This record gives sequence, C-alpha cells and structure tokens, in this order.
Amino acid sequence: MEAFERWAVSRPCNLVGLATRRAAPFYIALRYEESAAYLRKVLREPAVQ
Repeated sequence: MEAFERWAVSRPCNLVGLATRRAAPFYIALRYEESAAYLRKVLREPAVQ
C-alpha cells in the first residue's frame, strides 16, 4: 500500500477510494477512514454455464 500511495501522490491523485467490507480493519489500521457505505442491488443473476 505504501508503494501504491507514493505512486498516487506522484500523479494528480487527491484520494484513494476502496470498496471493501471484510478488509476494513486492515485499511483503518493504515489510517484510511470510513466515508460511505457501498450498496448494491442484483437485478439479474448471472446465467449458469
């Protein structure tokens, strides 16, 4: 994550956004903060092949 953050800072990036629930404690330990909930609605299940 440190390498990615250095890369992002070297470009015109202002923030990093992550969609995760299970890994939240990991990112909070890296000083990320919760800012929104990710919601979804499955409209159609994928076809079984």
